Order: sequence, then structure tokens, then C-alpha cells
Amino acid sequence: MKKYELTDETITVRGEVLHRIKALKSFNGVILGDLGGFVASLDNLSQEGNCWIYKNAWVFGNAWISENARISENAKVFEEAHISGNAYVSGMARVFGNAHILGNSEVFQDAKIFGNAIICESSRIFGNAIICETAKIKNDTKVHGNVIITGSDKISGVRRIC
Repeated sequence: MKKYELTDETITVRGEVLHRIKALKSFNGVILGDLGGFVASLDNLSQEGNCWIYKNAWVFGNAWISENARISENAKVFEEAHISGNAYVSGMARVFGNAHILGNSEVFQDAKIFGNAIICESSRIFGNAIICETAKIKNDTKVHGNVIITGSDKISGVRRIC
């Protein structure tokens, strides 16, 4: 059984029509009939698992949300980005390019993750942090404030970068 459907409520973003989603069953705090955020197509949000897009969040382009990932508030996920595991993206965060947010990671506030960046395990990226290119953040790392991590930087371990 499908978990959600596209509604007739639409917005246009960068020339792409996005549809609000509607729950077709109850799961993980989402109630049958609840309205969610916006997607360009059924290809943006898996019908499997407990993943969901809440409120006014947008997922479009070839971006993909799967497993138990959640996108909320005014977050935007687009281009080829992939959010999976128990990852959570919220606030005004932007995840795009070929970026991947995995595991129990969180990206929120005004953080931007793009390029081929990977955020994994239980990392938390927030504030005005920018993670881009081929940077990889993992192992409970916290990055926040006006930090830019770029290039092929690899940051691992329990660290706090502000």
C-alpha cells in the first residue's frame, strides 16, 4: 500500500512544479490524511520506511528521501542530494548537488551542504555552517557558526568546530 499521494496543491520552483503530499496511512507520528511538504514527483520520497517531508519543506530535482529520514520546516533538498537513515534536515537548511546526509545526522538552522559532501553517523551541522565539495564529516562531529569546510577535508571523531 502506498504511504502518500500527490495533491493538487502546487507551487513552482525554478520552473519545476512541486505538489504537496498527503498521507494515505498512519505511521511514525504521521496520521492518515496529514498534509506534508512539497515534492516534484513520487521519485523524491520513498513509499517505504518512515521517511516524510513535513510543513513547507521542498524536495525536488532528482533528490531522494528514503528509510526513516525526515525533512521539515522550510528546508530545501534538491538536485541529486540523498537523505537517508534516520537523518533529519530542518530549519532553513539547504542540501543540494550530490550531497548525502546519512545515519543519525542532523542539518538545521541555515546550514548548507552541497557538492559531493557527505555528512554521516551522528554528526550535527547547524548555524551558518557550509560543508561543500568532497568534504566528509562523521563520528559525532558538531559543526556550527560561520564555519566553511571545503575541498577534501575529512573530519571525524567527537569534535566541536565553531
